[in-house]
Amino acid sequence: MDELKILEGFKNTGRRWKKMFEEYENKKFRTFVIKEVGEAYDTRKITDSNSAFKIFKEIFDKLDDDKEHFVILYLDSAHNVSYYKIISTGGLDNAAIDVRSVVRSALLTNCVDIIVAHNHPSKNLEPWCDDLEITEKIDEALKLFKIKLLDHLILSKDKYVSMKDEHFI
Repeated sequence: MDELKILEGFKNTGRRWKKMFEEYENKKFRTFVIKEVGEAYDTRKITDSNSAFKIFKEIFDKLDDDKEHFVILYLDSAHNVSYYKIISTGGLDNAAIDVRSVVRSALLTNCVDIIVAHNHPSKNLEPWCDDLEITEKIDEALKLFKIKLLDHLILSKDKYVSMKDEHFI
């Protein structure tokens, strides 16, 4: 009952969330919670960009590698992964990212930090201007809620570039 665990944290935070908690048994609402929050993940600690890459690799191995995907890992205060979510799936050279969706899902998971990643189907791991721009927008938006963007990885099948390691973050 992961949905119930998530909702427990919200039930005392205001009238709107309390009403939603009371409507928990409604099947439509249950679907909403799962869709909005993301998939529960085996708790593992992120210690550096390589440990994040290993987790992202497991997720991306299940996805179509000739399309670009944008995925988020949601972390607790000890940097343990609690959830992940595929925010966007695009075409060969882009995936549209809505910063509001990123912030919304981070708030719903009650996370402290996030790490984002996307793949480049072209196998060129060089960050594009669009990559740098969306990273900055996400970082600025999350700061309003005291959620930290720890890193943004760009992946291919067996390699990655960390924007933190490359000093873009």
